[in-house]
Amino acid sequence: MIMRSKKVSVTQEMLYEVRDELKSHILSHESRFNSIDKNFESLKAQIEAAVSKLSSDIQKVQAEVHRNSLLAEEQNSRNIYVMDQYELVNIRSEKLEKRIDTYENDLLALVKARKIEPKA
Repeated sequence: MIMRSKKVSVTQEMLYEVRDELKSHILSHESRFNSIDKNFESLKAQIEAAVSKLSSDIQKVQAEVHRNSLLAEEQNSRNIYVMDQYELVNIRSEKLEKRIDTYENDLLALVKARKIEPKA
């Protein structure tokens, strides 16, 4: 049979023992919670440092991307002039080839008209 607390007689010494034991347990748990709290604070600081480093790295990458974009734009603007010149050289080459073809055809016509055998 379990006795109710009203019926259990305790001495002051027993009551203080229970109180001291409870205090000890509470202090132990407080100490554990403080330790866990410090671990969380440490982890929080590490995460903040990692986030800060990542943010810095992202800014560096963005700066490099912008730099490369500017270089590409500058190169594209230079390429326009180069491509224009290539086109002019190509047009001139085609005209020159047509003139040479015309001279060659005229020369062959002259040779046939005079019946001179061309030397191979």
